Amino acid sequence: MAIVLTVMLLLSSVPLNGLVGLEWPSLGGLAGLGRLFDLGSLFTVKASAEEEGGFQYAVLNGTYCQITGYTGSDTEVTVPGELGEYIVQSIGDSAFADNDTIESVTLPDSIESIGESVFSGCSQLAYVGLNEGLNSIGRYAFSGCSSLSSLSLPDTITAIQDYAFYSCTGLTELPTGQNVGSIGYEAFAYCSGLTAVEVPGSVTEIDSDAFYCCSALTTVDMSEGLTSIGSYAFSDCTALTGLTLPDSVTSLGCYIFRNCPQLISVNLPAGLTQCGYNSSSDYYGPFAGSSIATVTIPETVTAIPDYTFSGCATLEEA
Repeated sequence: MAIVLTVMLLLSSVPLNGLVGLEWPSLGGLAGLGRLFDLGSLFTVKASAEEEGGFQYAVLNGTYCQITGYTGSDTEVTVPGELGEYIVQSIGDSAFADNDTIESVTLPDSIESIGESVFSGCSQLAYVGLNEGLNSIGRYAFSGCSSLSSLSLPDTITAIQDYAFYSCTGLTELPTGQNVGSIGYEAFAYCSGLTAVEVPGSVTEIDSDAFYCCSALTTVDMSEGLTSIGSYAFSDCTALTGLTLPDSVTSLGCYIFRNCPQLISVNLPAGLTQCGYNSSSDYYGPFAGSSIATVTIPETVTAIPDYTFSGCATLEEA
């Protein structure tokens, strides 16, 4: 970012003889000038973004810069590793948001983070090439990218943030890397193209509403290592028929399978210690609002937490 700094000395208010012999170190830099002058009237500071090849960017320091916007018209976009004399380190919030022209984006190896809503609403975006070394993807990053069908996450990504793929209706595969530890709130909500989900063993937590209203989802395969599933995680997945909860799960929220009419049987994890959610003296279990008729309880289970089957109107056998 170019900084234009104009200093106007008001001779009428500051006599020149008052400045004789005054040296910069004795002023204490800009802080000293602030004490000597009214900076609000003496300084005009103007900040403007640089632009090159359609990429708007802000200089972060003497080495790195951040892309803040894109004014180009290309359908296939390759983000450069350098702009001006600066290394492109990150992409700022909403930099490409609501661009209905871009069909593919490839990132350079220098990118370390992607901000919030970076590609949100890019309805034609079908391919994104993420680089190894990328360690952070912000909330809403790909929300509403209805043409995106799949995405490979680099192993440096450890979390899928809230709303990251919200309403990516063309998504047919779960984008997960080898080291993703958590799936955030509504991360895949309304992804109506998902038919099968395989949660890798690295994931320990699925947050509330993570797969809410994935209407075509039929099966979910969860690996040992998962410990927590939040409330409403698979609520309104109306096509869901098959799901096995791994024994490593210790905590289940409320209404996890609400309005899943095709899911009539589940197993109870052997390690389960906490169930449901208490609100205003009403306690709702993880199977409340579901169509579950039978529950398999393994022999290793020695105790069932309170309210586990609270609100199970259709339960016949456990």
